[in-house]
Amino acid sequence: PAGTQMRAAALAVAVVAAFVGVMYLRFASDSVPGPPPGAVAGGPQCVVFRNVSGGDENEPQATCGPTLESRVAPVSTVWAGSIGKPTPAAPPDSVRGVKVLPLEMGAPTEMPPYVALIVQTCMGECGNTPGIARVYRDSQGNARTDPLVSLPSLGLSPKSSSDPTGAYFTGFAADPDGSALAVSVCVHGSCAFAGNGAELGAESAIFRSLDGGVTWSELDRQVGIAWVIGMSPGREALVANVVNDGQVTLGGDVVAGVTRIGYKALPGGEELLPPVESGYTQPFLAPDGDALWHTDDGAVVRMDGTQWLGAWADPRNPQVALQWSYTFDSTGNHGLVTGIAVNPMGSGANLLLIVRRDGSLELAFSTPTFIVGPIWLDETHLLSTIPWNSGLPRSGTTNRGYLPVLIDLGAGLIHPISHPSTDSPSVGINGIIAVQQGPFARVVHTDNTCLNVRAEPLPSAGILDCAAEGVLLRDLGQATDFAGSNWLQVATPAGAEGWASAQYLER
Repeated sequence: PAGTQMRAAALAVAVVAAFVGVMYLRFASDSVPGPPPGAVAGGPQCVVFRNVSGGDENEPQATCGPTLESRVAPVSTVWAGSIGKPTPAAPPDSVRGVKVLPLEMGAPTEMPPYVALIVQTCMGECGNTPGIARVYRDSQGNARTDPLVSLPSLGLSPKSSSDPTGAYFTGFAADPDGSALAVSVCVHGSCAFAGNGAELGAESAIFRSLDGGVTWSELDRQVGIAWVIGMSPGREALVANVVNDGQVTLGGDVVAGVTRIGYKALPGGEELLPPVESGYTQPFLAPDGDALWHTDDGAVVRMDGTQWLGAWADPRNPQVALQWSYTFDSTGNHGLVTGIAVNPMGSGANLLLIVRRDGSLELAFSTPTFIVGPIWLDETHLLSTIPWNSGLPRSGTTNRGYLPVLIDLGAGLIHPISHPSTDSPSVGINGIIAVQQGPFARVVHTDNTCLNVRAEPLPSAGILDCAAEGVLLRDLGQATDFAGSNWLQVATPAGAEGWASAQYLER
């Protein structure tokens, strides 16, 4: 019924509006004649004018801790969290028979080697999110912060007090290894509900990067509201969009039009439908690509309509209020979800829960502060962020974002990451979107073009991929010489494994 659809739509948009409110404030040819369709004007381009490679080519081209007994597999995942504040309430002893283990604050630590964080950045007030950056330590141990995308780099003017008509980000997503990223932008008007519907005149755009955030292209632009909510295994952007099937009037004037929210994958445009006609809100993707759906009453169901999470998460008899923050390991056998223990007398304790593939609860941890978007690093360690208002000592910054932490499940400790410094006035963190794992070989000295990755360590070998300036290739640890040139075996963000000239790589 229309009323139920409207309630589902309103709930989904309320969640997104809350998110937005926080966030707002390859190339075998020897010549590329011009930009490809959809290339972004005014910023990093999916455009290559020449390549560099081995030999004389200069042609046109396009910390380990104790073992966790749970057998949780190594993993990298997407950030898709909601934001909360620390709650000091005492945690429960167990959740549906699963003992709750305490996680306590530990000593500061450095970021693990060969790890790069893809983060939402903030300047000054962290409610304003100007873009995405990459934070990591280079081979010499020096901190690096590489800007990846911002509104100006996409050719857009940011919304501000002096330019209320400007653009603002409405969503961020990444695939499990951070190689494919997507952002959604409100490019015109207000991408929020006016009364009971979508404000007229709103316009949205979706952008995607397939090389870890270095180059971007526009996938879609539409009148109305659209925001990215995830990435499919096929590296498509999963998008929610307002479907204008009706009108809303105010004082006799048509001010908005919407009755439901639809979901599609871009660039293909295939529509994603819920299990039944109504009662379902925003979906998220399991590692196998199947959609899981939130329901109006707080449950999570599969495409066949059956409940995914076990009785421990039954909203009719709640012991835990779950947050919309699900991440999975690389095999899809285990997932992470944050939650708060339900306490009828007041605020409940923060929880970090490990869920089996079948939706049953395996492990439960209590945390002294809210954990934002935990992401697996290996079988015993997570990377995440916690709010600055967690009572931790600060390092002189005025930023109010989120502090990156390394969570050691085996030792039961949460270690604030002190290096690289991610709390400078020009960086700050709103959340970790993805984690890239190395060791890395960064593409350099290409005169802003791209570096050929070849099938063999030979200047004449076939080209598998062409990595743009600044892309982090994964160093596979094999090196060789040919005719006086050094070659390194690498893997590209697209997954191609080949050889590149070490002359253009920073290790």
